[in-house]
Amino acid sequence: MPAGRDATAGERPFNNLLRRLNDADFALIAPHLADATAHSNDLLYSPGDNVEIVHFPCGPSLVSYLVPSEDGRDVETILIGREGAVGGIVSQGLLPAYTRIMVKFAQLATLLGVGRSYTSRVIQTLKAEGVLETRRGSILVINRDALQMRACPCNEAVKKHFEEVLRGVYPTEEAQ
Repeated sequence: MPAGRDATAGERPFNNLLRRLNDADFALIAPHLADATAHSNDLLYSPGDNVEIVHFPCGPSLVSYLVPSEDGRDVETILIGREGAVGGIVSQGLLPAYTRIMVKFAQLATLLGVGRSYTSRVIQTLKAEGVLETRRGSILVINRDALQMRACPCNEAVKKHFEEVLRGVYPTEEAQ
């Protein structure tokens, strides 16, 4: 990800997950952190790759999960920013990647491949329909079912994968 701060110099990288660790926990992983610069469209993983490295996006970088759709195009399904991590953090390097995972640097319109005015109109429509709310640079989904009805079938593919990989980690609706 873009150059964060040098962890060995006592300053933490600009990644919220790393910054939230207590000092003792951060000290355990600090010797294993490496500052790496990535560029837009750099490929981190392809489907089937062993997920051996954890990437912590820093600063304005985003990491995109691209799931192939039935018509052969990739659909961007998940964006991870400086709030999290990508890679072997869950699987401990034991599971293959199920999507293409690429580095991105952009605003929402650029990520969607459309103009900013079009994106604004769609967001305003979804707000008027009670599907979304916007707050200071963020979008809050307030009617998940309505949004899901507008989504592509790739969401179900992602959900199925995580249910298989993380079985038992998250409670099921039946258990609640």
